[in-house]
Amino acid sequence: MWIATWGWGLFRYEMRTGTFKQYTYDASNPGSLSNPVVNTLYIDRAGILWVGSNQEECAQSPPNLSCISIWWVYVLQIGSRVDCLFTDRQGNLWIGDAGTGLQQIRA
Repeated sequence: MWIATWGWGLFRYEMRTGTFKQYTYDASNPGSLSNPVVNTLYIDRAGILWVGSNQEECAQSPPNLSCISIWWVYVLQIGSRVDCLFTDRQGNLWIGDAGTGLQQIRA
């Protein structure tokens, strides 16, 4: 289970072990979150976790994300805070943000 927070980053709860793993902003780690405020999360059909932040970014993690580290393989510069994420039937990702409105990444 993934938990987005306002200021503490992202948490992953492992139901098997009852433990939490925190992912947060770390200036010395380019693979960390770019901002501790996470507005929205979305897991697409391929199992990819998309994270929308207050840092005007939408980041994508690999579907085989481990509990040890997080690698952002895709970062899209958005005009403003990312508030919502959704994929349509064709697999296109729709990004709703506070500045430019709605943007699409084609599958």
